[in-house]
Amino acid sequence: MAVGFFYNSLFIITMIRKRTFKLPVSLSGELLTKEFDLLSDMGSVIGLAVTSDRRDLVFYRGSIGVSIAGKDLIQEGEDANEYMFGIEHPSRTWAFGELPLDSTDRRMRVRYQDSEVAGRAFSVHVVKIVVTYQVR
Repeated sequence: MAVGFFYNSLFIITMIRKRTFKLPVSLSGELLTKEFDLLSDMGSVIGLAVTSDRRDLVFYRGSIGVSIAGKDLIQEGEDANEYMFGIEHPSRTWAFGELPLDSTDRRMRVRYQDSEVAGRAFSVHVVKIVVTYQVR
């Protein structure tokens, strides 16, 4: 998607893209920590969203922490449902401004915890972190 804006009488086009990173959850109560390498065309990260192939499980059972380039964007232990969007808004993102990425630290660290909840039986599922970014 291209987004245009005026800056000092110049019209600037910025390319905005999304990239999905997947984290499979195979055991009840599992604590997962995974690092992902970010793409070289990512100039700055502008938003995040959490989703899943089993949204109900992540909504009720999941907690998450996300850091990019050493900066905590979602504090570890936050309820994952705070960063999810409903069916009517599947393409939304949790915007936090711009986090410029340099060439030295281009990693995203995700920590996801599945927790037992009465009335929500565990099933194997995949947690998805959707990163919205500006192309360099």
